[in-house]
Amino acid sequence: MTCDAAHVIILSFFDGIGSGPFVFKELFGRPKAVFSWEIDQLCMNVSSYHVPETQRRGDVAADSPAALAAEILALDPDKTARILILGGPPCPDFSSIKAQPAGRAGPEGMKFDQMCDFCDRLEQLLNDWPPFWFLVENVVLKAKGEIQHFSARLKCQPILADAADFGVVSRPRLWWMRRRWSTQDVYPGTTSPLRWTKSAGVPRLQTSMKTDDPSYMQVAGLAFHKDVLAGSVSLPCLTTPAPWPSGRSAPRSSKGRTSPQAHSRWLGDSRRFAPWHYESAAMMTDAAGRYHVLPPLVKERLHHYPDDYTAHPHADVNDRHRMLGNSWHLGVVRLLLLLLLASQVQPHAAQLTRSPTRSALQRMIEWSLVNPAPLGPTPDSAEPPLVPPCAGMREHWALAQRLIHPSLRTQPPEPALVRVTERLLQNLATIRQLRRAVLDELAELVQEWAEITEDWLAQVAPHIRDVYTQGGREPPAQIPLLCFLLRRMQYPGVEELSADLHHGFVLLGQMHAGSGWKRRLDTKYRDPMPYEQFFEDNKRHVFEKLRNHKVDPHWKIMLDELADEHAKGRVDGPYGSPSCWPVQCVSVPQYKQLSTLLQAPEHHCPTAVCFSVEQPDKAPDFCNGWGFVARIENQTFYAMGEVPQHVVAAFGHRKGASETLTPEDIEVDWLGGYWKLPSADMNSNLVRERIISQAKTGTAPVKPYILTEIYAALSAALQQLFGAAEFTSARLAEQYRSQPELAAYLTARCAMSMREPEQRLQGLRDVERSTMRFTSSPAKSCVQSFVHRAHGVLIARGPGADRWKLAQEHFDKAIEVYPTNSNALSLLGICALELGQLQRALILMNKSLLLDSDFRAPYVNLGVAYLRLAVSEEGEKAQDLFFRAIEISEACLIRHPASPQCNYHIGVACAQLFFLERDPLTPAAAEFRRRSRQELLEARQSAEARRRLSDWQEAQARGTARKQQAPWLSVDDKTLQAVEAPMPPAPKPIKLPEYVGWRLFFWRAASCALQVGAELRGKRHALRASLQLQGTKLHDVCAPCGDAGLNTLQETSEYCDELYSQCSCCIEKVQAKYDEICSNFMGYGGCVNGIKAAMEQKEKECEQKKKLEEYQREKEKQDIEDASGMDIFDMHAAKVADHRS
Repeated sequence: MTCDAAHVIILSFFDGIGSGPFVFKELFGRPKAVFSWEIDQLCMNVSSYHVPETQRRGDVAADSPAALAAEILALDPDKTARILILGGPPCPDFSSIKAQPAGRAGPEGMKFDQMCDFCDRLEQLLNDWPPFWFLVENVVLKAKGEIQHFSARLKCQPILADAADFGVVSRPRLWWMRRRWSTQDVYPGTTSPLRWTKSAGVPRLQTSMKTDDPSYMQVAGLAFHKDVLAGSVSLPCLTTPAPWPSGRSAPRSSKGRTSPQAHSRWLGDSRRFAPWHYESAAMMTDAAGRYHVLPPLVKERLHHYPDDYTAHPHADVNDRHRMLGNSWHLGVVRLLLLLLLASQVQPHAAQLTRSPTRSALQRMIEWSLVNPAPLGPTPDSAEPPLVPPCAGMREHWALAQRLIHPSLRTQPPEPALVRVTERLLQNLATIRQLRRAVLDELAELVQEWAEITEDWLAQVAPHIRDVYTQGGREPPAQIPLLCFLLRRMQYPGVEELSADLHHGFVLLGQMHAGSGWKRRLDTKYRDPMPYEQFFEDNKRHVFEKLRNHKVDPHWKIMLDELADEHAKGRVDGPYGSPSCWPVQCVSVPQYKQLSTLLQAPEHHCPTAVCFSVEQPDKAPDFCNGWGFVARIENQTFYAMGEVPQHVVAAFGHRKGASETLTPEDIEVDWLGGYWKLPSADMNSNLVRERIISQAKTGTAPVKPYILTEIYAALSAALQQLFGAAEFTSARLAEQYRSQPELAAYLTARCAMSMREPEQRLQGLRDVERSTMRFTSSPAKSCVQSFVHRAHGVLIARGPGADRWKLAQEHFDKAIEVYPTNSNALSLLGICALELGQLQRALILMNKSLLLDSDFRAPYVNLGVAYLRLAVSEEGEKAQDLFFRAIEISEACLIRHPASPQCNYHIGVACAQLFFLERDPLTPAAAEFRRRSRQELLEARQSAEARRRLSDWQEAQARGTARKQQAPWLSVDDKTLQAVEAPMPPAPKPIKLPEYVGWRLFFWRAASCALQVGAELRGKRHALRASLQLQGTKLHDVCAPCGDAGLNTLQETSEYCDELYSQCSCCIEKVQAKYDEICSNFMGYGGCVNGIKAAMEQKEKECEQKKKLEEYQREKEKQDIEDASGMDIFDMHAAKVADHRS
């Protein structure tokens, strides 16, 4: 059967470059209509070129299922078309590349559920249409339970298909299809059965029986690696390029697995693709041996696209890489579409050649043809998780309180039973009459077929005839009529079943797969043992059993059952034993029918040994049944299917389980009872055993009654401990609806706490867009400054040679919107320092210190700037700069004693001053020498310095290239040797490198929080009042804006309540004032003393002001806490308050 394309309507969700509709059109022709949902304009341009009949519907989240249903009904009012749903929901939130993917709770992952919601509603609106076809793709989901969740939503059974079966490039993907797989399935156009294995907990289909030739996928001038051409290595799965010029960081999974050469090439290409794409086997080489990433044309050929499929006038090379990184492998799609559509085209109801006298049986056959019952057990699926997928920790705990133990869960009924029950309910009023009519017609058919059945029985083997006529039953089993009706119903596998019913079921050799058998996911029965080998092994095994003389303890029960079976004509015997057996068989005189031995076979024949089956919770003398030992016999089978067995995977589902289960029955599953518990008691002398959890091995010393106590106490405790919801942007916006600036700031802080840089950047961009609608205020300026500063920090922390230049642009914006932010000034100073703009770095970091005299980073980095300036100077200028480095470092150590960077800078500066002394024997030279040695050794003995040395040593041991850092540079070793050596007549100067100094990168965000809080507490008027009293007036009237008496130093808690406000028209005057202050405080030889004097004066002023305003501040704070129920600037208090609410 083939698919009629003119009667198919395609709905392509997240259409991308139109791969699904393109393949369908290629295989079956132009469909009746194609509706697609896609928002990427370049992808839509490419898709429209190849599938021009596509009707665009934009974003699925903004579309209406009702509107689409109306369009489909208008397109096909007769409802004869079939609807094919294709989907490739975004995968970033499910990808295993990420250490902790967000799953369906993430911004991209939730689009999968949106598609499911849309399809569910559409199926409800079109419920009288034929069942929809589904083909939905995604990566192999990493989050636990996600596969089961989407399988239930799509009502599809997932399979895994990997393009690596084509032999060139890997692309493992999950595919959801509404198709019942069976062992009769073959590859399209062949008689070869589908080959299955198991991977990632789901069935894996081998997608190709032959491999591609990679030589045909090469382009002129570039060649694959020799291993790829030989077929011994597959290319890695295509990925998208980094969306920004600085590239993206390496996934955690790649650390330690990337070769140094590949790492170097990755950095050289600005970290555009994942690191493994730069291994030699994953790249192409030109005639000169240079490596190249795969060009778009090669990637198109790897995924079986026509050449230049993604080429478009508006698409550059990077755009094509991105589209192909998100594309499907067309070879896989072709196979799956053929399997999906060709197998589900509904046949027309066939007419009976021997029509029954009434129409009831004919109607039943027609119903079964139009809507056949899916035979077999429920589809394969992974064991459902104890707790279903959830969005966060607190939702997880809430669901855990309602979990049902696996042994008590309701098992889903078989699909055929569900279908039959639905049909019974639909015909409930007439079911009794219909059933009687069918039985009457069957009785008439039995009479009509009596002669045929009698002739057939005379022709079959005697043992088969005995089975169908056992007990003298009349009429005998109607096998010919049964097979006739099954053929008319087009019962799956009817010919194999007919052969088994006519000739007996195969016990050895190739077995026929029954309808509904599960497909085997292993190779257990693909290579059966030759019969000759089996015969010898079976003979040896039977002889061993006979010589052991062991009797089953339940032999009496088994013998009674065997006698009963013999009386019913189900077995023959007893037989004598072949002459070669070491033990002779005897009759059973106590049973009349077993008292005579039948003639023994002359030679050994294949024999099975039976055994008793006990149920452990029954009485000791109870035998539940008996069976045959399956030892060597199973090795002779050839089977592609697996017999459905209703056995429990983890626990015994017994009658009355909910009443009889005790904690001891299921304690093996109660890992929660000893999770995180140590292996030994806390009084043990073994420290490791007291602190190391043994949950995985289950060896923690926990008694059974403790397990019940834990679970009894857990539910109440969980709600108290984890009752509050997680902090999300939506929750913060709702909680601080009247304070949008604070909500935006806290949202930005949450964004910066995410693990992945892409998530952080996206969160910051969302906050930046949200601030556009805020009215102008200091709080808005603080939030915008924070966002720009955070964005710059992310870039500065990343790779790339131009990262500091790019970060500088964001720090400049942060200063522009909020000029007196100490953090932004310090970070901008670090950018200038890294870019070699040393004079500008001095100005910026001095300004940062003036605004916040307790900020450690500017102190340290000023010392670096002074040392680097001194490298390019000589004589007195150099001496002056070394003295300034010492002074600023000493000022830092007064406030921050644990600053080994400053010790290092003092040691380096003193050593250089020692070298510059004309007479090394003077007291000053001796002091410089002594102090240099002391400070350098103290810097090296610090924890930070030891960590730097350890990191370098570990990198050396791994063979990873890593530069040595201060205070362990070779120049530092030489300096120490020089100051520790016996005093020479004239010490030889040591030239410092241009990169001298131990920098300190530090990012603080508290100032923004306090400033936003001050704004939102309504303290504007109080601030201005205090400013008029305490501030410094920089001008009387600003000519452009007309402000008079407005203080340009605004209040925060950062620098004793004085910071510079925004007045764009007065920037030049304020800049001049700052230059004046800097020149006074940082003059020749007096910068440190000037700063100390200014700080002492300011501290006295602050102390007086704080005493006067202390009562008022505490009262205001208490008023805020009483009104809100919490301290909004204390995140921990916020969580507690939210819990209380």
